[in-house]
Amino acid sequence: MTNLQQLPVGVRFAEVQRLAAEEAQESFDLTNSPLLRVGLLRQSPESHVLLVTIPQIVGDRSSIAIFIQELYHFAKYLLYIKHQQ
Repeated sequence: MTNLQQLPVGVRFAEVQRLAAEEAQESFDLTNSPLLRVGLLRQSPESHVLLVTIPQIVGDRSSIAIFIQELYHFAKYLLYIKHQQ
């Protein structure tokens, strides 16, 4: 997890954009490395950005859309569980 809380609020969005662009440029070794990279950027205790990087050869637009939809439903479920406690 990369903690961005120490940055001024007005700078955090630009730093998220910069880190996302930097991550997108990082190449994959399709023979050795995992074919999915995940990073978490913490902007505040209640605000995070999840970076998910997948090589184009691993997932097409449709499969990535399904992955995002499933991730969204999982996050909703976690919020539901949190509010039940």
